[in-house]
Amino acid sequence: MRLALELSRTRCAALLVNDALQPQNQLVKPFSPTQNAATRWLETVKLARETLFPAALEPHQLSAIGLAFEGALSGENVVQKSPFSLGFEGYNLERGLREHLELAQWGREKLRIFPKIWAQGLGESRFGGLQNVADWVFLDLDGALTSVCARGGAMFDGDLGALVLERDGALDEYAKRGTLRAFCGETAFEARCRSFAIAGARDVWRLAPSNFAAQSLAQDFAARLAQGIGGAIAVLRPQKVVLGGEFCGAIWNELHGDLASFLRDIAPQESAETALALAQTGTDAALLGVLG
Repeated sequence: MRLALELSRTRCAALLVNDALQPQNQLVKPFSPTQNAATRWLETVKLARETLFPAALEPHQLSAIGLAFEGALSGENVVQKSPFSLGFEGYNLERGLREHLELAQWGREKLRIFPKIWAQGLGESRFGGLQNVADWVFLDLDGALTSVCARGGAMFDGDLGALVLERDGALDEYAKRGTLRAFCGETAFEARCRSFAIAGARDVWRLAPSNFAAQSLAQDFAARLAQGIGGAIAVLRPQKVVLGGEFCGAIWNELHGDLASFLRDIAPQESAETALALAQTGTDAALLGVLG
């Protein structure tokens, strides 16, 4: 049996599978905005044990455990400084799993720890719409907009969110101006929506038919996202671009038409050669990616 864990700003999740990767149990626990890093970590460990309970398993009886963490990690699985890892900086996730799940005797090969975006790319490429696709781009619009790419089947970090679309534009979470992240990351877009008296980013598309401000925001979001994806397509020439995350899943039906239209205007030939799709693995992409 194998256990996959996810720890992000908004939730923790756990998925237990057998060695044939068939799901046995899955639990999800949302976080409140006020919960600190220590509480979120302890809730994740608690959820792991609760997921194992129906199968009468202890962590050391598993064949492997994987963890997807929303944030940058060093080669030794130490959390690096970033806008969304506040409170976790310097924490060794591998050591934390060993201590809290009593895995002191486990070898490193049985613990798989990845940044969430990397795990999402792995999950979609193994179980979703990127199977048998060698060259691709995966974007997660949740939070600060993260991305990962593959060329010839080999994955590499590709931070498309850092692409500058407007020199004097708004600041993103990394204090850079006018980036794709500043326009299309859920956190930044939600702040922009509030300046137009719209409570949430996801409300924009619901209000757009009868609200001019919401309509303008929706159109600008699609145009900016097309700029970023168009730039990636021009340089990387991927076979497929996949968008994932909970935010994108919630707005995809309304977003897709405008996004595809803007892409055709920006890069008519390149966009015709590149498929554009929503992640098939949905919010489980990261969990599936760390299963190995």
